[in-house]
Amino acid sequence: MNASQFTRATPHVIIWLAVQTFVVVALGVLLGGESLRSVVMTASLAIIALRMAVTVLMLLPRPMPASEAFVVGLWLLIIYITFGLLSLRNPEPFGVWGWIGLALFIEGSFINTVSEFQRLRFKRKPENRGKLYTGGLFSFAMHINYTGDIELAIGAALIAGHWLAGLIPVAMAALFVFVHIPRLDAHLAQKYGQDFQRYRESTAKLIPWIY
Repeated sequence: MNASQFTRATPHVIIWLAVQTFVVVALGVLLGGESLRSVVMTASLAIIALRMAVTVLMLLPRPMPASEAFVVGLWLLIIYITFGLLSLRNPEPFGVWGWIGLALFIEGSFINTVSEFQRLRFKRKPENRGKLYTGGLFSFAMHINYTGDIELAIGAALIAGHWLAGLIPVAMAALFVFVHIPRLDAHLAQKYGQDFQRYRESTAKLIPWIY
């Protein structure tokens, strides 16, 4: 961990990561390992928690303020508890939809994580300072990292195997489309000007070739 990562590990971030870890471990114990569904869900929640820790400590280009840590942390707790408890309430065997969910979860995690590391590698090069990144997976959609988040959430909902779990990816997609993306686009338009305008005109917003 380098100096900038130490700076990002503020007390509220450390508390948030500790609470997240405790909840995921507790849900793992509660789920047990008696069924394939419980094992897959426990592993999926652990992967989400690990990815969030990596994002906050390595990929986020700034320290996370306490207010943001609280909101994001609360949203993640809702996700963990919803998926975990709904999996626990599902006595059905881990069937075809469960395997489809696992495939979507893996692909969504890959898309989100790889796209973020591609952008980080680009931004770390001195010659790219102040430039808009439009390469790698971001050449397929402007917010391809959000696409990965939605896809992995759909996968986790299918792994849980309960219709209520579907509310998580629906809520996530709504937040991205109506809140986060418009706010981020306005910021990028102001920061990058014509470069962002050209990027927006030639690239899908969230779903490659569709939207």
